[in-house]
Amino acid sequence: MSGRDTLITRKYEQAPFVNMPTGYGYEFEYMGPSREFFQYMFHFNRRKGEEYMPGLGWTTMYDFFLEVSPSESLSLSVFYQEHEEDDWLNWIQENLLATYDMKQRVTVAGLNWFKGEKHELRVKAQMVAFTARNPMPFLADQFGNLNTSPKKIAVPPITLSDLAFQIRYRYELMPLSYLYVVYTKGGRVVGIDEEDSLRKIYKRPWEDPQTDTFTVKLRYRF
Repeated sequence: MSGRDTLITRKYEQAPFVNMPTGYGYEFEYMGPSREFFQYMFHFNRRKGEEYMPGLGWTTMYDFFLEVSPSESLSLSVFYQEHEEDDWLNWIQENLLATYDMKQRVTVAGLNWFKGEKHELRVKAQMVAFTARNPMPFLADQFGNLNTSPKKIAVPPITLSDLAFQIRYRYELMPLSYLYVVYTKGGRVVGIDEEDSLRKIYKRPWEDPQTDTFTVKLRYRF
């Protein structure tokens, strides 16, 4: 479906919307049988835009999910996604927008472990690496058209990485009284460099975190 994106220009009066072409594509999804020990899923799609949001260029995305439960007290899971998009449209300011060659990688992993009713250990990690290259600036007009600028406008590339990592241990001292030990690390790093290795971009917030804390908390019911 074709239509208008009325949100991307942030209600700028001189360019209240951007016209979008017809969206179409295909997708494939497979969900494996659910078993006591493991379950998994795979998904792939290639399309222009989404079901209710057309896009300018082709998007290719695949992801998979796997969960393994060696026992009733232990489970491990991982979700992985790769996403590439041609002519990804991004708002810069006012009626200035730009298209990019976009790539994104997302990894989400988790571990849950229990021992009786006393011990509980949870580990969660989410990592995002994002790049937007070869920017092409455009000026939107009041009719929703994207026009090339008569003047050369410098638009930088985008490099972004995001990390959220936490280890949480809980020990039950007595009913409704707990000891918590929590380690948290994460943050977001945004740059305008040309690093294209998503693996290296993953590491940036780990090496230069905005949050790196260790907390011990006691919750005691009298």
